[in-house]
Amino acid sequence: MPPTCEDLQKCEHLEAAIKETLQLHPPAMGRARDVSKFKETWNACSSKCDMLSVNAHVSQRHPSLWKEPDKFIPERFLDGRDGDANSKFFAFSQGSHDCIGKHFTFLEAKLALSALVS
Repeated sequence: MPPTCEDLQKCEHLEAAIKETLQLHPPAMGRARDVSKFKETWNACSSKCDMLSVNAHVSQRHPSLWKEPDKFIPERFLDGRDGDANSKFFAFSQGSHDCIGKHFTFLEAKLALSALVS
């Protein structure tokens, strides 16, 4: 009998493993945002540009954000060993730019992996 949606939503370790995989291998190379309306100073540097680009591969493996960033440690999303790992994880962006299909993607990945395992 295939797992139900409710069964898959209870699979916390499976979701942590999917997040860790996406943290190590982000599906998108980065994000760019229009920052022209946010002319502020940060660390004594002022922005002279209108676009801000963040490289996902670099930031998702940055040692100042992640302990042992190149190791596969799904538990970091469960036990808090890296602080709030979910706030640093942005494979689907964050905040008002959060991907509308994020929850569907996790459900689909869990379904595919459970089918492969069974």
